[in-house]
Amino acid sequence: MRPSKRVETHATPKSRPSCAALREQALLDADLFLVNSYGAIRLPEAAFAAGAKGRVSAGWSMLIQPSNRPRSLDLYVDQLFPFSRPSFFLRDGPEFLTWPHVEESGKLCLLDDVKIRRPELVADFLASEMADAFRLVQESESGTNQADFQAEFHSYWNRQPKLSDQPVYSLLEGRGPSRLVRLWRGQHWCVAGETEDEIARWLKHRHGDKSEYERSDVACLLWLPAPLLPAEYPRSGAALYGLARRTPEGLQVLRALAREEKAPFPVLLVADTDNGPCFAAVDSFHPKRIGLRGTSTPKTPPGFRPGKAPLDLQTQYIFSGYARVEPRQVDRVDAAWIHGRGHDPRQRDLTGKHVIVAGCGSVGAPLAQQLAMAGVGRLTLVDPQNLVWANIGRYPVGSKFVGRAKTKALAEFLQENLPHLRIDGFVGTIAGYLGSGVDHAADLIVSATADWSAERVLNLDHIDGLITCPLLFTWTEPHACAGHAVYLPAAQPCLQCGFALGGDMRDPVTKWPETAPTHLSEPACGAYFQPYGPVELMGTVSAAASLTLDALLKKLDAATHRVWAGPRSLLEEHGGAWSDVWFAQHADRNEGAFQETINWQGDLYCNACGQPRQALVSTSDGQDRS
Repeated sequence: MRPSKRVETHATPKSRPSCAALREQALLDADLFLVNSYGAIRLPEAAFAAGAKGRVSAGWSMLIQPSNRPRSLDLYVDQLFPFSRPSFFLRDGPEFLTWPHVEESGKLCLLDDVKIRRPELVADFLASEMADAFRLVQESESGTNQADFQAEFHSYWNRQPKLSDQPVYSLLEGRGPSRLVRLWRGQHWCVAGETEDEIARWLKHRHGDKSEYERSDVACLLWLPAPLLPAEYPRSGAALYGLARRTPEGLQVLRALAREEKAPFPVLLVADTDNGPCFAAVDSFHPKRIGLRGTSTPKTPPGFRPGKAPLDLQTQYIFSGYARVEPRQVDRVDAAWIHGRGHDPRQRDLTGKHVIVAGCGSVGAPLAQQLAMAGVGRLTLVDPQNLVWANIGRYPVGSKFVGRAKTKALAEFLQENLPHLRIDGFVGTIAGYLGSGVDHAADLIVSATADWSAERVLNLDHIDGLITCPLLFTWTEPHACAGHAVYLPAAQPCLQCGFALGGDMRDPVTKWPETAPTHLSEPACGAYFQPYGPVELMGTVSAAASLTLDALLKKLDAATHRVWAGPRSLLEEHGGAWSDVWFAQHADRNEGAFQETINWQGDLYCNACGQPRQALVSTSDGQDRS
């Protein structure tokens, strides 16, 4: 008998239903569960709640009784169900801002940290969501969740009726005590700040130098002991007066505001929460009284001539029940909010730092942008070149700035978009800037010039004590397949310790054969460039920016070298390879695409900082230690 041929068999994965089939089954399961468990009725589209129309594919209505009375609740699902959560609408809830987490349309805002892990288990998921809806209604009926109004103050203040459409942009510090501040009024929005100069500086950075930005009005900041509940939102000047009495300095600053006699009277309301300070604003208008001849707006209490009423009485009159108030939304634009929404503890330190960035090319420019976005309070950009069309493919600013000095263009761009910072541009070399006579005191100088001569002189000036702040140098290897950033807090070790006299790095990450050109040339005299794009540069910029922040935040106490090794595929694409020394130390990370931090090694025989210092030092083995 001939042996039978053995047939190889392979297990096939269990087939799963298509998404369309899963959604169809989910609707059937949802209908079965809601009808059997809650007596729900499937709603026709015409009966959908107003806030749900056009956004859902199916809906059910049911009566629930979480506590003291039955309530009508709708449940809706959209076209992504069961991969998306249902939404709930309370049809017979109280007036808006009576219960937290209930929108004007009646929609319930449930817990937002729910993740759908098993979409096929529709009944289990809907049971959990229904329990959350029951919990919210029960807590709202009992009043045990009223503190949520305070914890999420902005969400509710900014949704109240008759809110002004002219917001206030706030540069204010979210702290006490109650005090007088300043407010600039524009046609469509206002800016509040601690001082007139602070407001003018922000406006000019954002909108250009105009004399009208230099004048602002007195405003009052009331530091409240707790955020307001909706029932406490001021609806009249008298309510504002009552809020001022809650704080030790409140009436004092309100009297100072009344003395100005310039309506409307701006009042900022600030309080602390577990999630940081919350801000609100109101304008209080002159009292209007209804007399025998109609409405009148006398500026002093009845029976007193202008300017003759006692200040206490004048204040009570201005902030009385006859004074209309208009609530305003406050948008924070201060540094702590822009750079971390008030929760980044580094911002207080970074705001006071000054960094000079020498070289605003394809590395220095995006590095400067990253530092500005991180919240470094002052940047001085130094570069002698103009922006040309070939630059803008890997430069933060675009075609509208072509032909202008790189530093001026970049400074203007960053300053307009981050007006709370101070960003200046200097057209020239770093040597020219340091010798220009301007005050160049800084916390750090970052050199991204890719100019060995300039960086060598900068290094020597640091050693000789002519530059007293730390230095940081950053550069790329060919094709941006590797990048470096070196932080030097003291004269030794210095930059020269890791370089030969000609500017070649002693222990590079990559090596290149003569057949793989590392520089290309335009069809013009001396127009050489390194052929890499912004994507390849991201690793180097990230290494340099992170090392700069570590230096500014005092996380480094020694000379530090941060290295970016790009992907091996990029390296080989351009004909390069890992250097022998680098590969010997990183054989287990041959694929690259990683960043590491190591010590920057000093050299006892360094021509710049070593002893003795001379033009060339040769050792017994004949190697150049310069």
